[in-house]
Amino acid sequence: MSGLIRITLEKGVIATPENHKRTVKALGLGHRHQSRILKDTPAVRGMIQNVIYLLKVEPVTSLEEKEPVTAFHSNPEYVLGEVKAKTKKKKTAKVKK
Repeated sequence: MSGLIRITLEKGVIATPENHKRTVKALGLGHRHQSRILKDTPAVRGMIQNVIYLLKVEPVTSLEEKEPVTAFHSNPEYVLGEVKAKTKKKKTAKVKK
C-alpha cells in the first residue's frame, strides 16, 4: 500500500521548543518509541520536516504486520482509523422502600 508512512518518536520532547512539542502531539505521538501509520500527504510531510530530529520515518509496505488492529492509532478503541462503538450500561435509579 503506497501512500502510508510509519513514524516513530525516537527522542523525548522535554528540552524542545513549545511549537515542536505541539507538532509531535498533532502527529499523534506522546511517548518515546510510540508509532503511528499516517497517510503520506504534504501536510504530514511538513510536520515531519519540522521535527525530523525526533522521529524515525519509514514507508509502510503492508498492514499485515504485528499490529493490524491498532495500525492507525495507539488507542485500542480505534480500529483502522474508526472508533469502535462503546456500549454503556444504563444506570437505574434505586428506589428506597
